[in-house]
Amino acid sequence: MKLKQKEQAFVKILQTNPQSYQTYEELGNVYLEMGQFENAKNSFYSALEINPQSARAYCGLGIICSEQNMIKESEQYFQKSLELNPKSAITLSNLGILYDKCVTIDQRIFCYKQAIESDPSIHQSYNGLGLAYLDKQMYGNAKQLFQKCLEVNPQNINAHFNLATIYRSENNYQDCINCLETCLKIYPQNDAPFSIYYNLGEAYQQLGMMEEAIKYLKKTIEIQPQQYLLHDKIGDIYFQMDNLEESLKHFETALKINPESARTLANLGLININLGNYQEAQQQLQYALQLDPGAQICYHYLGYLHLQQGRFDEAQQNYESYFEINPEDDNLNALEHLGITYMNQIIFKGKRDLLDKTRDLYEKLLKIEPNSVTILLNLGSIYYNLGQLEQAIKYNQMALQIDPNYDQANFNQGIIYHQKGMAEKAIKYFQKSFQSNSKSSDAIYNLGIIYGQNGNLQEAEYFNKLALQANNDFAKVYQLLDISESEIKITSEIKSICDKALNAKIEQGVDYYILAFVQNLLGYKEQALYNCEMAVKYNELLADAFQLKGQILKQQGQEKEAIKCFDKVLELKPYQTFPNQKI
Repeated sequence: MKLKQKEQAFVKILQTNPQSYQTYEELGNVYLEMGQFENAKNSFYSALEINPQSARAYCGLGIICSEQNMIKESEQYFQKSLELNPKSAITLSNLGILYDKCVTIDQRIFCYKQAIESDPSIHQSYNGLGLAYLDKQMYGNAKQLFQKCLEVNPQNINAHFNLATIYRSENNYQDCINCLETCLKIYPQNDAPFSIYYNLGEAYQQLGMMEEAIKYLKKTIEIQPQQYLLHDKIGDIYFQMDNLEESLKHFETALKINPESARTLANLGLININLGNYQEAQQQLQYALQLDPGAQICYHYLGYLHLQQGRFDEAQQNYESYFEINPEDDNLNALEHLGITYMNQIIFKGKRDLLDKTRDLYEKLLKIEPNSVTILLNLGSIYYNLGQLEQAIKYNQMALQIDPNYDQANFNQGIIYHQKGMAEKAIKYFQKSFQSNSKSSDAIYNLGIIYGQNGNLQEAEYFNKLALQANNDFAKVYQLLDISESEIKITSEIKSICDKALNAKIEQGVDYYILAFVQNLLGYKEQALYNCEMAVKYNELLADAFQLKGQILKQQGQEKEAIKCFDKVLELKPYQTFPNQKI
């Protein structure tokens, strides 16, 4: 029977029997369920006029006062009800609910236990006792009580929600989702509260089910459309899904709602970095820091921005500022980017004073990620630069134990063994690097260097040519490499080939050398010198890059520096050179 029908039935009974206090009690309870507190209060007062000993009427008045946050009055009514009926489970249970608001956990536990002892069929008592244990962080007890509540009444939404809370704390997201989706089935259509949709969104996000997470979080926006943090959260999820356009839309919406949210500005900055909108990203991140100078994440993103731009000094400054705010921060991404920044400073700017600091950083990272081949590889490179070759070999070998086909680790081992004068081992590792990555032109080139140093000139020439032809973007340039610079006439056809080569994909030291060769032909001497430097930083055995650098320096009148380059060429290639390598 519906509440309205119950109301009408009880009113009809009172018309024929106006002295039935029990009917007034029942009518009062119906009004309570309907949320009509004034009518409920009048009904309970009527019951007490007829029977001043009505424990149920006092309990009903206590419930009304509790709902209206009249704590003192509510407690007085409940206590009066218990004087008249000390074992009233309903009163004890509701007193527990009142005590949830104002007294100690132990008092709440006592009331709920008394209620359950008096009447085990009242499901609310189990839920209330479970909440008390939850507040006491006795999660096992709380879980059992919520489950017991659902045995008594499977439709108790609060127990399903509270059980979901425990499952979430246990990282049991699937059971958490099951409980929350049961809540949705119990609630009238589209009438579920914000908390259920939000927690469903979070649980699905934790399981990596991003589309489902977004579906439920969009429901929360329908309920609270001006909550900018919800747009921020959805923007984060779209970013994790690599959907930068949708992510950008939600962050921009969040910023319209709250134009001074440093967090939202930081997120927009990160999105724009990934979209290549560097200037806009910098403006957003700097403005975020103006709004909140302690916004640590902004320094991380500015560091990342400058790292992408090759502005290593600024990247270092920003990452160090990030960790100054919280030296104990263990943000893996920020630590790794600081490590990459230090490595770039050492390799490309010669800042060897950073070697010890970089080693310590990567040792720390290795404790966090002991199976990271990238961290192991970088540790190998650091120890190589520190001159500790055995340590370098050790870390490269650890990387290869995890991934035997890691071409860069094999390549680095080859470089170390070449420096130690162990040609056979060097060849072994360069071959492995080449086998792992058929386009590893540096490994192929170095095989040619070692074979030449060992007097096997035929093999040396074979691998040299193979390396120079590895990058298809330079296919038409290759034919020019065997011609002396003075003999090359820059026709429109040659210029067209060179112009296209300027946009080639650069991945290896050999690529930088060929790019420098093209730039030199076109008269871009400084760019050519820069790329010769890059070539030998990627591959210190790249004799052709030393040769080209020496030629350019000689043309510029820098004889001493040119001689150093030519000496390096003779050290690496003490055998017959190709025409374009003549000094």
